[in-house]
Amino acid sequence: MKNKKYIIFFLITLVSVSFYACSPSAETVPQPKEEPKEEKKEEPPVVIPEPVQKETETKTPEAEVLKVKYYLVQIGAYTTEQRAGEFMKLAADKIDFKIKIEYNSKTGLYSVIVDERFTDKSEAVTLRNRLWELKSFKDAFIIDVYE
Repeated sequence: MKNKKYIIFFLITLVSVSFYACSPSAETVPQPKEEPKEEKKEEPPVVIPEPVQKETETKTPEAEVLKVKYYLVQIGAYTTEQRAGEFMKLAADKIDFKIKIEYNSKTGLYSVIVDERFTDKSEAVTLRNRLWELKSFKDAFIIDVYE
């Protein structure tokens, strides 16, 4: 019986401690809940494109269409006349066309060209293609000469 009293006493103590431990000791006033602050996102500025104005075409003397007068085949270009002359001598031994050197003031180069003017581009293409078959003239190309 004595054990029964201790068990009852222990249970009453345990229940009362747990009941009073969960309640606040002082009366609390409910605080208003703070709502999370919304971050103000700055919207990108609205850009209104300006209307595109069409350019009016005005013909100037420089804008006129130039016609090809003739075609040349260039086989080399050098910064010095001496180097162009050396190449011309080597080229003359390999091909049976007349060759000449012309200075181009726009590029500052001495061009080595076949001394024949072609009025028909297909003839210039044929010569250039024949030159391409030789190792020394893989860089040969056609020059359009305008009026």
